[in-house]
Amino acid sequence: MLKLATDQSELAAVMGHEIAHVEANHGNERVSQNMVVQGGLAVATVALASQEKKTQNQLILAGLGVGAQFGIMLPFSRHHEKEADLMGLEYMAKAGFNPDGAVSLWTKMAGQGKSPAEFMSTHPNPDNRIKYLADAKKKVIHFYESAKTKPNCKL
Repeated sequence: MLKLATDQSELAAVMGHEIAHVEANHGNERVSQNMVVQGGLAVATVALASQEKKTQNQLILAGLGVGAQFGIMLPFSRHHEKEADLMGLEYMAKAGFNPDGAVSLWTKMAGQGKSPAEFMSTHPNPDNRIKYLADAKKKVIHFYESAKTKPNCKL
């Protein structure tokens, strides 16, 4: 992503996004969520272990694992990504970086290749991401416009 950033605002979008992950404690939330899911699957494994229908039970456990992945883990991860995008957009605007940089960066990212369907990904669909960033930009542009200083970084 850093190779795609061609100006200071695009780079600020990357940095704001990553800082937002830290500020929002996404790493800790992810660990906690993994522990809950793994614990639930362990309980199901123990409960089914005493049953005689071994193949059927393995299929049930596999289904629970897939369900947890697509029903809990991936949507939660996409939520974190969107939250980091929106927090980062505000951070960059308050720091005097043009929020248009986030939209242009993700437009470039969208052109880098095919993305999996959103329900199968840890990240939002690039087109959806561009849309919600463009919409959110309207809400933070006043921070950018009223910033006391405008950075003049060189890449």
